[in-house]
Amino acid sequence: MLSFGDTGEWYSGSDDDDDSDDDDDDHSVRNRHLVGLMNVSVLTCMGNISSHANRPSVCRQCPGQDCMTAGAATSATPSLASSTASHIDTLAAASSPPSSSKDAGPSAANVDAGSSTVAAVSPPPYVCRPSQTHIACFCCWQLMPDRRHVHAKEPEVPPQQCQLCHQAFCHMYWGCRKQDCAGCLAKFQDIKFTDSSMSTVVLDNHYESAILANYLKSKQLTWSIVLQEQLVKLQQGGVSCFDKVTTPNLGPETTICYKCALRNFADLAYQYRKALPLQSLPDAVTSRQDCYWGKNCRTQRNKPHHAQRFNHVCDQKRFH
Repeated sequence: MLSFGDTGEWYSGSDDDDDSDDDDDDHSVRNRHLVGLMNVSVLTCMGNISSHANRPSVCRQCPGQDCMTAGAATSATPSLASSTASHIDTLAAASSPPSSSKDAGPSAANVDAGSSTVAAVSPPPYVCRPSQTHIACFCCWQLMPDRRHVHAKEPEVPPQQCQLCHQAFCHMYWGCRKQDCAGCLAKFQDIKFTDSSMSTVVLDNHYESAILANYLKSKQLTWSIVLQEQLVKLQQGGVSCFDKVTTPNLGPETTICYKCALRNFADLAYQYRKALPLQSLPDAVTSRQDCYWGKNCRTQRNKPHHAQRFNHVCDQKRFH
């Protein structure tokens, strides 16, 4: 059983390391700290978390917290709750993997130049109850009150999870504060893609993606414009995307996380590129021979020379 010690650390009531003394090695304790944190996704404010661990937790809307200050208590005297929140935040930062533009929200410094800056989000008025359950944002790992069931009945309460992968994100609820996040959860039509994410958006192929990027630049278009156009066609049935089969109502108003949005936009971007008139592309692009394996070619992703020599925006022609 893990317990919360006076120093703000977790410890076990028994010795779990390999030596014969009664103390756990420092690295063993630290590892259990991180494992305990990552295994808990739903937390209870100042109460039991699960059958495996007990520890207090706070969020911006817990009593005594300023929701406009990242987890800092409004009281001048540090409380157990605020020190615990700081301890949890430190562990979360240490245990979270390096972020990728494909995994979480886009970098605020690298958002599509044609997109408007993501507006600040005001949290809905709410104060956590003593027994309030909490969920962790998959982008910043900060806690927020679990009000997903409330959103289903009261749409004015902002959504807290992606409708496709059902993972929790806090941006629409009160604005994600991860340094490089500019919107980890949004309506599909409002997602802002980064230039770095777009570098392989077409078939995970740098060369084909660059062809599309250069075309958009020459026409003074942006990725956001492409997204809006393709979402209109998606509603009309003119194009399709990865999750349309399992989520028939997928469209501009769908609440979606950045990763799921990128996965589906990759399909929409491919179809946009395929529909471009050949005369609008350079001769060096249109004169290439089609690859036998077409869009399903695996070599295109790891051999730049092959990706450049053959056209892959086409259907597969060889199957043996």
